[in-house]
Amino acid sequence: MKASVSVLTEQCDALANFPTFLTRLVEVWPAHAFKTVPKAGGLSLSARICLLRDVESETHAVRIRKLLWCETPTLEVDRPITLKYEEDSWRIALYELFQLRLGNVAALRRADSESYRRCGSLGSNREFTLHDLIVHMLEHDIGQTAELFQLASECGAWPETGA
Repeated sequence: MKASVSVLTEQCDALANFPTFLTRLVEVWPAHAFKTVPKAGGLSLSARICLLRDVESETHAVRIRKLLWCETPTLEVDRPITLKYEEDSWRIALYELFQLRLGNVAALRRADSESYRRCGSLGSNREFTLHDLIVHMLEHDIGQTAELFQLASECGAWPETGA
């Protein structure tokens, strides 16, 4: 699928805006919400922010670099990320996510038409383009946002509205 320049620009803008959106979202959460683990298990809000940073660094950035600079890129299927987030600061992780995403989006914006046409292989038989990666990143952001809303709701992270 060939995306127009305006669509690619809009997609890059949406990717670039995610860390700002996330920052505004967590500004209203009380301190206790960050370490609360969901009832069904899984990651706390703090750990999820750390995971987002690591996915940006260890998955998205690696795939972008390979698709931009390798002649016939082979992309790894999502690698397991070691979850050791209890001691990590979510504030530092959010800052790092912001910086990583800005760098990734800058690389995407600099890509030439040849880079957008280049196909890499993902797994054993799936072709993957830079445009596919952008769509995957956007879908990931949307999915993570939904999970963050669910986690925030479970641990009472929303301020009282007074209504």
